[in-house]
Amino acid sequence: MTQTQHIFHIPRPNRIFQYTKARLHRPQIKRETVDHVLSYYGLKLMKPPCNLPFGRRNSIVVVYTNSGKKVLKLYKKNWQVPAIQFEHSILSRLAQLDFAAPRLVPALHNETFVGIGSQYYAVFDYVDGTVFSSCFMARSQRLKLQALAGKTLAQFHRLLEGYLPQGRHHLGFKSYSDDRWRDLAWHITTISNIVEKSRAWTRPEDQTHLDWLVARKNYLEDSLYQLEESLKDAPLPRLVIHGDYGIHNLQFHRNGKVIVHDFELARLEWRLVDLVIVLSRLSPDRSQSFMTGYLADYALTVEEWDLLPQVWQLYKLQGAIQYWHTFFEIGGRRRLIGARQRINQADWAIKHKAQLLKLKA
Repeated sequence: MTQTQHIFHIPRPNRIFQYTKARLHRPQIKRETVDHVLSYYGLKLMKPPCNLPFGRRNSIVVVYTNSGKKVLKLYKKNWQVPAIQFEHSILSRLAQLDFAAPRLVPALHNETFVGIGSQYYAVFDYVDGTVFSSCFMARSQRLKLQALAGKTLAQFHRLLEGYLPQGRHHLGFKSYSDDRWRDLAWHITTISNIVEKSRAWTRPEDQTHLDWLVARKNYLEDSLYQLEESLKDAPLPRLVIHGDYGIHNLQFHRNGKVIVHDFELARLEWRLVDLVIVLSRLSPDRSQSFMTGYLADYALTVEEWDLLPQVWQLYKLQGAIQYWHTFFEIGGRRRLIGARQRINQADWAIKHKAQLLKLKA
């Protein structure tokens, strides 16, 4: 096991900025709200809360309580209860299996989260460790971390084989045999709706991106129909995937233990989707190290290797549509940029299948 206390690393400027910003800014959750939430857990605040430096999607603060150091999380407003239940079901199962992940603190009536008004909160035990994603380090050390990350993901996949969490996640399959919650019909209908909204949009600063996306309407529809036809009966293993796996969501303890974080996008999916998510973000040498670690613990089937490019393409195109759709739901031009990037990335694996197959070695 890699002893991560020996990894020499220097934080990148953006990491130092994030840390400084978190320390200097007032906590993302008000003190009175923290006190109110902790009362549901029978906990008392012993000193002022502070921001967790690297929380992205949600408001997260570190709280010092009469029962030790904890983390208090406020879920974003558009996150639904079934999705929270799904995530917490996975975390509870991982705790039973002694897999290194955040541990939920039960409330007084054993709830794993509490609702106050229209907002939902959860408390976790504080986890100690180092996040290396925004650090300078030697190439050899980074490759070792990628191999360890691959091995950890394989262990996570194996442990949750056959497990169906409670609740539901809108991006995944309904079960081990049913279709996705957002199936082909959902994507085709959504394309029609967002194209119509794009054509009626009146903000000129967004129009270049919207016009580019509208021009690819037929490509999106044709590709989805073709991929659905080729993959609908494919023998691709389903299991609970992480959904946003990578070094950025891993903490490395000095004893070599790897703690996996951020399970909000975990869902029932083809396991290949987790690998696509990781590989599409890595350079060739890091991809090789990651897959060496993964395959040492959990081999892919012949069918998975053969269909990896099509799964890659489908995942990217579905993601583009979902980003485009979310732009009209909650805004943010970065979502339009993200949609364009995913369309541009969709065909990469088809064109570079031979390069992907080298990862078998």
